[in-house]
Amino acid sequence: GTEKLHPIVARGILLDIAGSKGVEFLEPGYLITMDDVRAALLWQEMEDFEFQPGDALLFRTGWEKFWVVDNKRYNGGEPGIGMEVARWVAEIKAGVTGADNWGVEVIPHPDPACVGCVHNFLQTRHGIVNQENLTLAELARDGAYVFLYVFIPVPIKGATGSIGSPIAVR
Repeated sequence: GTEKLHPIVARGILLDIAGSKGVEFLEPGYLITMDDVRAALLWQEMEDFEFQPGDALLFRTGWEKFWVVDNKRYNGGEPGIGMEVARWVAEIKAGVTGADNWGVEVIPHPDPACVGCVHNFLQTRHGIVNQENLTLAELARDGAYVFLYVFIPVPIKGATGSIGSPIAVR
């Protein structure tokens, strides 16, 4: 349970996928690929960026704009990462993934056999914490692509998730 999850203090990296594509938001079912990650890094002038174990990787899809405003749309599917990006995240030994949507991974997934497979791969197999429903538009607007990321989970015994307000310090 989250009572065993320690406070998280990490280097945060914003990957502004929507911004790099010049759109306000990505459509539900949009699968973020490694080409998208590389394009975002290039657009953010970070093409030579060196990731480190424990980094918190936050994917901006623009989906937060629908949170509470249009819950039917927000909950009806989402853009997000698939297994290609999840494997990369595990390979670089990131400590956290996060996004401005409710699951980080693409829903619906193009492969019907991959329902929840990103969650299972990152969290269960690799112990990588997943942060959902993040507000990332302000970081993107300010060009804050690298920052101190802090999250202190509420220690709810037996829970698989925790409420809280992550903080980005630039």
